[in-house]
Amino acid sequence: ANAAQYTDLESIQRRIEENKVLLARTLDRLNALSDDERDADEREYYEQKRSTTKQLLVELRDEQHTIQVRLTSAGIPEQVIRNLIEMADEYRALLEQPNLEKSFMRGLVDDLDIRGIAGIEKESERQYIDFIYCGKTKRRYVEFGTEPGGEHNQMTGEGFI
Repeated sequence: ANAAQYTDLESIQRRIEENKVLLARTLDRLNALSDDERDADEREYYEQKRSTTKQLLVELRDEQHTIQVRLTSAGIPEQVIRNLIEMADEYRALLEQPNLEKSFMRGLVDDLDIRGIAGIEKESERQYIDFIYCGKTKRRYVEFGTEPGGEHNQMTGEGFI
């Protein structure tokens, strides 16, 4: 999908290099000209050429930067997305197993860098856990069950994994 933009970027980079060479030649010619009145017309020509070439270089670099930003923001390669989908499918299949080991579930939480913060809302006094993953926070309300000794032994809640 980005092939045309990469082609444009290569073309712009080539034009930048060509204009850098042209600017160097123009500056060399300006340095070679004397301040003599007979070189005044030629000096004026090369000064104009220098200004035009410098302005073109600024415009080309701006265009180059715009395309690079566009490519960077569009930038997750298709293969990376396919790999993530494949990994998610594998995790889903593993999570559907009835006797999944707790060490695997803990490893999954670590792999996905999921964090949880438990708390109680002041207004409703409902207990919750905020799950933090991928820069997002998802709140789940829970009820903690207790055994006769007062220890928490389970957690239930809507959508709780």
